[in-house]
Formats: sequence, C-alpha cells, structure tokens
Amino acid sequence: MGRNAFLILLFVLGMASIMSQVLILREFLFAFGGNELIIGIFLSIWMLITGAGSFAGRFIAANPARLSGILYGVLAVGCLPVLLLFLIDFLRNILFLPGTQPGMFQIVISTIVLLSLYCFISGFVFSQLAIFLKNVRNNNSFDKAYAAESIGSMSGGMLFSFFLAYFLDNFETTCVVGAITVITVFFSAGKRIPAGMKALIITVLISVLVYFFFLNGSRVARHYLFPAQEIIETRDTRYGNLTVTSMADQLNFYQNNTLLFTTDNRMENEEAVHYAMVQHDKPEQVLLISGGIAGITGEILKYESIKRIDYLEIDPEIFQIGKELTEALESDRVITYSQDARRFIRKTANQYDVVIMSLPEPSTLELNRYYTREFISTIKKKLSPDGIVTFSLPAVANYLNDPAVRLNSSVYNTFMEAFQEVKIYPAGRNIYVASDDSLSFHIGQLIENKEIETDYVNYYYIDERSMIQRAEYILGELAADEKINTDFRPVAIYGFIQFWLSQFKFSGTGYTITMMILFLIIICAFFFIKPVYPGMFTAGFTASSFQVLLLISFQIVVGHVYQSLGVFVAVFMAGLGFGALIRNKLIPQSNLKNYALLQSIMAIISCLVPAIILLSSLLSPVPVIVHLLFLIMILGVSICTGLIFSVSLQLTGPADKTSIAVIYGTDMAGAALGAFITTIYIIPLAGILNAAFLYAFLNLVFAFNSFFKRKIVV
Repeated sequence: MGRNAFLILLFVLGMASIMSQVLILREFLFAFGGNELIIGIFLSIWMLITGAGSFAGRFIAANPARLSGILYGVLAVGCLPVLLLFLIDFLRNILFLPGTQPGMFQIVISTIVLLSLYCFISGFVFSQLAIFLKNVRNNNSFDKAYAAESIGSMSGGMLFSFFLAYFLDNFETTCVVGAITVITVFFSAGKRIPAGMKALIITVLISVLVYFFFLNGSRVARHYLFPAQEIIETRDTRYGNLTVTSMADQLNFYQNNTLLFTTDNRMENEEAVHYAMVQHDKPEQVLLISGGIAGITGEILKYESIKRIDYLEIDPEIFQIGKELTEALESDRVITYSQDARRFIRKTANQYDVVIMSLPEPSTLELNRYYTREFISTIKKKLSPDGIVTFSLPAVANYLNDPAVRLNSSVYNTFMEAFQEVKIYPAGRNIYVASDDSLSFHIGQLIENKEIETDYVNYYYIDERSMIQRAEYILGELAADEKINTDFRPVAIYGFIQFWLSQFKFSGTGYTITMMILFLIIICAFFFIKPVYPGMFTAGFTASSFQVLLLISFQIVVGHVYQSLGVFVAVFMAGLGFGALIRNKLIPQSNLKNYALLQSIMAIISCLVPAIILLSSLLSPVPVIVHLLFLIMILGVSICTGLIFSVSLQLTGPADKTSIAVIYGTDMAGAALGAFITTIYIIPLAGILNAAFLYAFLNLVFAFNSFFKRKIVV
C-alpha cells in the first residue's frame, strides 16, 4: 500500500470515529437522559480509552504481515456503532429500572463497558496507521497522519451536522458511516481481504441497511426504551429525539427520553392554567411556552376574553405530530411558533396578560435557562401592568430534602426579585404564580364567579384551608438567603448535581481535599520529567476542558446544544489538523522556548474566554454572531493544541517511530482528565467562568517549566 492509501484510511478513520462519537453520544443522552454533565463524562472516557489504545500501539511493530488486521480494525471502527446504538436502547431498562435516572457512578461504569472495545480499537489503529505511513515515507510524517485524521474528523462532523442530521435518524446515519468505511477499506485493501470475507461483509451491510431504512428498525430498537407503551412516532430531529407513545388512550410526548407532556391529563392541564388565568380581570393575550398539545390551549380558550394565544415549541416536529394526533391547534386564536422562548420574547412586540410556562423543572442547564434572572427580566418587559406569570415545580410531601429546598428557594427568590408578589399553590405540582398585582388563594370562588367549567380546579375540589397551610409550610422551609438563579451561576440545578455526584460517596469537603491532593501530586510529578510530556498533557487537558465548558456555555446562551454537537466537534478537529499542518511555517524551530511561548498563548486564550462568553450572552438576540464567537473560541484553543502537538512530536525526536503513540496517548490522557474533572468538580464548585482562569494558571505554570528547562535536551 502506498502513501495515499494510508492517508485515505486515516481520513476515513477520523471521519468514522468522530461521527460515531456524536451519534453514540446522542443516543446515550436520549436513552439515559440526565444533565449536561453526562457529556463531559462520556467524552473523558472516550478520550481515555482511545489514548490507551494509541499508547498500546507503540508496543506492536508495524509489520506488513499485520496490515490485514489493521484494515479489519478500520472496518470495526466504521461498522460497530450500529450495534452499540442498539445495545444502548436494548440494555437501558434491563440494567436499570424503567423510569429511573441512573446516578453518576452507574453512568461511568455503563460508559466504560460500552466504549472500551470500540475506543481501544480506534486509538490502536490510528497509531499503527501513522507508523505504517512513516515507514512508507521514510521521514517524519506524523504531522501528516495527525492532520489527515483530524481533517477526516472535521469532514465527518460537517457531513453529519449540515446534511445527514436533517434527513436520517441515528441508526440510519451509522449505516451510512459503515457503508462509506467498507467501500473505502475495500478500495484500499486490494487482495489483503479475501473475496469471501468481502462478500460476507457486504451481505451483512446490505441486510442492516435494509432493516433500518426499509423495515423501521429504529422504531424496533427504541421500543425497548418504552416498555408497555406503543410507539406512535420516533424522530431524531436537530433538537433531540422526539418520541410519541400511546398507553391507555393517552399520548405521551418525550424529548430525549424526558417526558414533556401527556394528553388527556385534565387535572394537570387545569392546574397549569386556572390558578393564574382566573386571577386576571380580562386576559386577552396569552403566551404559552410548551405543553399546548397536551390540552392546555383548550383550557385557556374557556375564557371568552381571549383574543390570541402565542404558543411556542422549539421543535417544529412537535407541532406537526400534534396536528396529526390531537385537536389542540384547531382554533384560529392559537398561533404557533417554532422558536426558542428566550429569543422569541426578546424580539416580539406583543404585550401579554398571562405567561404560562408548561415546562419540566430546571434539572438541566437547558431547562434552567427559563428560570433565571435574565429570562424573568425579559418576560416582565413583555407583560401588561397587571400581567401574571405561572409555572410549576414537582410537589413536595411533608418534608423538603436539601435539593428540593435549594431548588424551590432559588426559584422563589429569583421571581420575588422581579415581582411584588409570588404565591405557591400546592396541588398535583407546586403551582407558582407571580405578579405585581395582588393574588388570592380563593381560587374556587374566583372560578365560580367567572363561570369557568372545570372538573378539578373548583370550589368543590380544592380544600383552600389545607392549601394555605401547606403553602405556609413550604414558604417556612425555604431559605431566604439562597442565591438568585442566573445563567452562569445556575443555583437552581446545583441540588440535582450535588445529589447526582453524592453517589461517589464523597462528602463535599472530603471530595474537595481528595481532588486537590491528587491534582497537586500530578503537577508536582510533572516537574521531574521531560517538559514536553507535561506540556502535551496540559494542552490536552485544557482543550478538552474548554470543549466541555463551551458546550455547556453554548447550552446556556443559545440552548439545544444537541443540534450543534457535530459542528462543535468538526471545528475543534479542524483546528487540531490545521495547527499541525501550519507548524512548519509558523514555528520552523521546534525548541522549548517556542514550546513555552505556545503554552503562554494558550493561557492568554483561557483568560479571554470568560469575557467572550459574557459578550456572547449580551449578543444572544443575534444568534449568528453568538455562533461565530463560540466557533472562534473553539478554533483558537484547538489550533494552539495542534501546534503544541506538532512541536511535541519534534521535541521527542523524529527518529522515534513510536513517538506519535506516546504523544497522542499523553494528549488523550490529559484530555480525558480535563473533561472528567471539569465536569464533576470544577464547574459545580468553581463555576463556569472561573474555570477558565484555572486553566490559564495551569498553562502558565508549565510554560515557565518549559522555559526554565529550555537548555536541557529532551
């Protein structure tokens, strides 16, 4: 095989592995739900095992007799993901109780078991192909190998984000990835793969393609996620997986396996609407954020004064399915908008009498965006003088645990900062109603006075005395000094995060001390080895940390990072490849002085990131600029990392055929630790913006280490 064949295989390896990473992560998020921290855990384990596979490749000589095995490895990287996706759906409710949210320890173990074989093969094959390429070219071609794999990753991310994600679901896309990989390997392999084996692989591939493209295999696989329910529709959209199931004549709408709403739940619909609507003298303009298809629009239209309902859902597929399966959108007074609520409210010129937020509790950063100071202040500007806002949180029994106290306290204090009165109505859920006008607990009497026909929210069903007593109890348990919930200090979800993390059995203080000691040990140990290795480790640590940090920040500022995963990864990989390719022109001399300079530049970039994130938040009404700013941040970090990777290869010695395995493994190890520690430690305890300054300090420390050791031969 010639040089071009190896470069093509590296390109396809990068394309297949990165598309598989995005697809497996999307399916994992769909099956396991949970918060955005799962992304960091998933990426850290992916990079750690990939790095281990690459490092193992240094111990196996690139013998031409083993080339056939490497080709089979490339085939495995392209074809295994469809099986992994099926296993995620099939095993989810076998290993864990249906309807429960696995804890962090369970997520970590599940991810390791799921990814171990695939990621190890991917890393091992990369290092072997890079060494084969070097043998063919007989010079230091590791930069080209790294660049080819990175460019393949970029191409895969772009292909998925701008084309495949719009037309195919996750399973169908993995089939396409497998087909591209098989065709490329067969074209490159020549006679190294026997004709019989080729025929078998093609037969299996065609069977899988037919199953998922023509026999509705995706619905069969997703059926295991919804036992005892009939799947009416399941679609992978730009915003996540949307699944509609039927059970006992009730439709259930799920997004990423999180229940959005159900139809024919009359009690919940009445409570969501009437505790607020009945307190307005003459509501005419209503803004409804999600849930209308469940039947909420019908409850709102019981008020004869209603002239217009602006109904928002981020995913247009919800409206399409809702029109097919329900009658909730038949009135010409219901105007639907497929937009993010924050963006819509900033742009609309309408004034509303009532705003109804029919959303799940802020258990994720995506949902938390609708319970923050920034969002509430925007809503208030669009309210009439006697306007009302209502939402609900999960009901509490006779005892509020710490997460419930923190959640309710933060949300209550945040709304009290904006409105003169906030009341809590304990019902099926805790109904919050906020207004600058006076509010009443006499809901039953108000309903009777307005002659609104209801089955549950009425004088006969509501025990007002009991409701007042329970409301007073909840208010008495809330912490008046709990911090306000904001975009970049999401206090409301800290309770969920802390409970999730607590399953590692660490106390807050013990956990902090343990992580600090381990971190200091690693830093101190690095001062006693060649500076190129801690430098590469730190660059990988910083790059992956920022990848997680920027994904989470993007979720906060824009929302729905699900649709942008492929673009983020593609741009990140493009920067890595570009940095490796331009190193010769930018830094012709690879020495520790220039190495220290690159590390210092990484520190400067780290310091700039918080300011750019805050700027993007201010510019959020202009999404194009926001996307551009985030892509520039990702590109800056990744180009610098690619440059450091290339210089690291030069500093380890061009004659060392295993240097790429060692440096790549070191990069992946740092990346894995960075994503993991950022996810479970730095963000929850230090905050999103402060994390960037920690990365800047870390890079400066090892920049000084490289500079002061510049006269030492590495």
